[in-house]
Amino acid sequence: MSEAEESELGTRLRERLAALAQAEEVGSLSPEQEAAVLAARAQSLARTSMEDAAVQVRLVRLHLGERSFALEAELVHSVVRAPRVTPSPVPAPVEGLLSWQGEVLPVISLSAFLGGPATGRSGPVLIVGRGAPELALRVSAADEVTELSKDALRPAPRDPSQLLALLNGALADGTLLLSGQALLEDPRLFF
Repeated sequence: MSEAEESELGTRLRERLAALAQAEEVGSLSPEQEAAVLAARAQSLARTSMEDAAVQVRLVRLHLGERSFALEAELVHSVVRAPRVTPSPVPAPVEGLLSWQGEVLPVISLSAFLGGPATGRSGPVLIVGRGAPELALRVSAADEVTELSKDALRPAPRDPSQLLALLNGALADGTLLLSGQALLEDPRLFF
């Protein structure tokens, strides 16, 4: 909605509210007037500018070696910079277990899970889950939280590996957007 349209709407609402206030002084409102008051209130509450209507997405940027990825921020509960992981005899991509805020979570090497080399045990882990923490993902680095319009997302590049099923798209700089939902629903991560 442009500023001119907002100004016009504001003027009309003030005029209508003034007329209704005057009607209230005279007596009770008619059903039509009550409906008009409620409609004006609903419209003013629902009013948003076009810029606000653009859907924004918050992403946590991360790295696996030289490759850049991003994950939906609402699925990331925390980034643990120096986690104490109890080693596990389970083969890669499982590195071990992490006790985090009373929860025992499997630590998964995201690089090994995606078919690359294990990142080693020195990088941070992202505590991820829908609502409650479900697992910890080991990454090489976790940089920043970025907010951008969903319109800025591009289609995922064609990838013959298992990675394609876990991608939601790509950013202009080549960062691949992982589907957190697909990742958390992948049966290979839960034992």
